[in-house]
Amino acid sequence: MGSVRTELRETAQREKIGKVLSIQEQIAERSKYDAERLDPAFQPWTRQFEDWVKEGWEFDDIRPALEDFGRAQWRSRTIEAAAIKVEFPTLNQVIGERRTGCFEFTWIDDQEFAFMRQTQAVPCEGYEQAFALWSQASSFISQWKLLPP
Repeated sequence: MGSVRTELRETAQREKIGKVLSIQEQIAERSKYDAERLDPAFQPWTRQFEDWVKEGWEFDDIRPALEDFGRAQWRSRTIEAAAIKVEFPTLNQVIGERRTGCFEFTWIDDQEFAFMRQTQAVPCEGYEQAFALWSQASSFISQWKLLPP
């Protein structure tokens, strides 16, 4: 989250002064932040944020909330897994509007190998169906919510 906020702030600053990055600068910026972000499955939401910043949206405090947690299977190992709902309040002073973006992040937390597995990031409105598919594919068993059979 920290690297995303930094990238958004830098993008907003460039937008305000009208600085356009060259292709080489864009690649360098992307790789700088990609190194801090563990998995490309979470990339679609950062691209969405970049678009919002370019459209003049400013971000307020991020509101994460635990959606579910439990155990999932990875290569015959049972590993902790989590689903987090994150709301991103925004405002656009130019058009005088507020809105809240929302994404659900799901992953298997393989602490033994310090790696996030089976990652998924989806807009909140598509979460139920995406999570049902993910939990079936990952043999997820909730230790918090009871999933429908």
